[in-house]
Amino acid sequence: MWESGNEIFPIKRLIDFCHFLNVSIDYTLGLTNTNYKLVADYNKDISLKRIKEFRKENNLTQEKLASILNTNKSVICGYEKGRYIIATPFLYTICKKYNISADYLLGRTNNPKYLN
Repeated sequence: MWESGNEIFPIKRLIDFCHFLNVSIDYTLGLTNTNYKLVADYNKDISLKRIKEFRKENNLTQEKLASILNTNKSVICGYEKGRYIIATPFLYTICKKYNISADYLLGRTNNPKYLN
């Protein structure tokens, strides 16, 4: 179902899949044509900080980011407080719109932050 596009790859499974195959999430999602070396697996503490940092760097309130993602402020707050991991479609939307690395946002790499 994931391969056919009938269902969305849950982020935890996507992380496991990429870790097992030693590929970047950016490469797997087609955000880049380059597979790069990862420094770590998903890190909740780094991820929540980077999502908040990303939002502030782009002058987005939680409300504005929620609107872009078609969700509500409490979801964004939950990501930034580490209550739960960002959903795959939201991560993909952010990365495509702002050209930022999914692996960077998830704490799996420090470089690249932005994709070419």
